[in-house]
Amino acid sequence: MTKPRHHKAGANTFDVAGLSPDGKTLIIVEAKGGSSQLSATGRVVGCDAAGNKIRAPQGSVEYLNDLLAKDKNLQALFEARPDIADGLRDGTITIEYKLVKAPGYGTATVQDLPIDPNQINLDFLGPQT
Repeated sequence: MTKPRHHKAGANTFDVAGLSPDGKTLIIVEAKGGSSQLSATGRVVGCDAAGNKIRAPQGSVEYLNDLLAKDKNLQALFEARPDIADGLRDGTITIEYKLVKAPGYGTATVQDLPIDPNQINLDFLGPQT
């Protein structure tokens, strides 16, 4: 996968994100080790009309959308490779959201996180170049 040269994990970043070898898929990974699970409380993604915080569980399309707009590593990738942002806008590049679990005894599993591609918000990309 293609990753930004200076990938740094941490707050407001995906565990792993990169372009597939064929260049047709942006793969985003939530990685969990040991007995860790996806966070049910997730992250704050906004507020409702009454000012109450809205939370999205990790692995949801709402969580994905929030981090897509905030992940500095992805922003660096889109700046270095504007063709990727253009491909996302025009649909020639799709997004796959995955959960990778490595329980600690040498076996890892990969599962697709169910997201509706029609609910992915790419507004943060701005207009096509």
